[in-house]
Amino acid sequence: MESTKQGQERLNAMREAAGLTPIPYHWHNLYLDQDAFLAGLPKHLKLVEIDSFASLYFVVSRVFNAKLTPPGQAPDYLAEINRIAGQLPSFGDHAPLKLFLLQKEGRS
Repeated sequence: MESTKQGQERLNAMREAAGLTPIPYHWHNLYLDQDAFLAGLPKHLKLVEIDSFASLYFVVSRVFNAKLTPPGQAPDYLAEINRIAGQLPSFGDHAPLKLFLLQKEGRS
């Protein structure tokens, strides 16, 4: 599980469409270039799935909740809207966090 540049860019594009400022890249995260990461996988590793499990949560918490917050105030990330978003099934690809499921192929 890692953060990706592409997911961060898609989330920030949604924020900008809503009139919000982009979320900066945080120094403590390694934002993978998803395309380069996948292209660089060793031949014995097969990509099984990419799960953007937090996409809906990020859209609701970082776009909708942020947009509903009065100007000059910080969004409340413990807000009820975020709790509800965390309980819903996710869809889309608008979160930096992704789970890459890889399978080893061939002999051990």
